[in-house]
Amino acid sequence: MDINIDALYNILKQNQGDVNDVMGLKKKTVVVTSDPLALIAEKTKVSKSKE
Repeated sequence: MDINIDALYNILKQNQGDVNDVMGLKKKTVVVTSDPLALIAEKTKVSKSKE
């Protein structure tokens, strides 16, 4: 799988605030998966629960 490092870096920078918010929660479950869609679904659930 080819990964564009610049694109990945930009995505990480855009989501830095979200990552900091999640890290601020002490009891965040760490999920290890090889399915990128599962990660997107997890992020969507977290975002919706904050609203």
